[in-house]
Amino acid sequence: ARLEAPAGGVVSHLAAEVGQVVAPGQVLGRFTRQDRLLVKLLVSAEVRRGVAPATSATVLDGLERRHPASLVHAAPVQAGDTGQFELEFELDNAAGQLLAGEPVRIRFEHGAARPRLRVPRCAVYEEYGLWRALTPAPAQGDEQRAGSVPVVLGESDPQRGWVEVLSGLSAGDQLLVPERVAQVREGQRVRLGEVGTPWLPPYAR
Repeated sequence: ARLEAPAGGVVSHLAAEVGQVVAPGQVLGRFTRQDRLLVKLLVSAEVRRGVAPATSATVLDGLERRHPASLVHAAPVQAGDTGQFELEFELDNAAGQLLAGEPVRIRFEHGAARPRLRVPRCAVYEEYGLWRALTPAPAQGDEQRAGSVPVVLGESDPQRGWVEVLSGLSAGDQLLVPERVAQVREGQRVRLGEVGTPWLPPYAR
C-alpha cells in the first residue's frame, strides 16, 4: 500500500515497521508539517475571555527574529486542573527559520470579550487539527455539493448541541447542518434533507 501525506513535512514518529500487519484505522506514525507551525501556550481565564477572534501575534525566536502569527484555536475549557486555558497561534514557516518544538516567546493583544456567533455542532468538523464549517458550495447545474470555510471555535454546550464561532462566519451566512457530527465533508453531493454517500470516522459509527 502507498501512504501519502496531505502536505509537505517530516515523519516525527513511526508506530509500525515495514512488513508488519496492521488493522484498518491503526495509527502508523506521526507527521509534522514544517511550512506551517503552531505555537501553543496557557493563559489565565481573564486573558482567555479577552482574546478577540483572529487575534494577531508576534512570535520571537532565540535570535530575536519576528514571525507574524494568528489565533486559530482558543480552548473553551481549562487544561486539566491548571486553571489556565490553551491558545494556539499558527505561523508561516516556509523559510524554515523555526524548528518544530523549539521554545519561543509570543506577544499579542487582548481586551474585552466580543459577541460571538452560536451554530449547531453538527455544522462544524475537525480536519488535520483545524476546524471547518459546512457551507453550500456554488451549485453546478442541478448538482449541489458541500463546501467549507475555516473557523475558530470558542465555548460549546454538548447537551444543547451548539458551539460558538469566534471567526470565519458572520450572522446570515448559510450553513449545512447534517443529522450527525462528521456525516458530511467538503465536496460531497447533498440534497435538502438528504445525505449522499456519508463518510463516518470510526468514532462516529
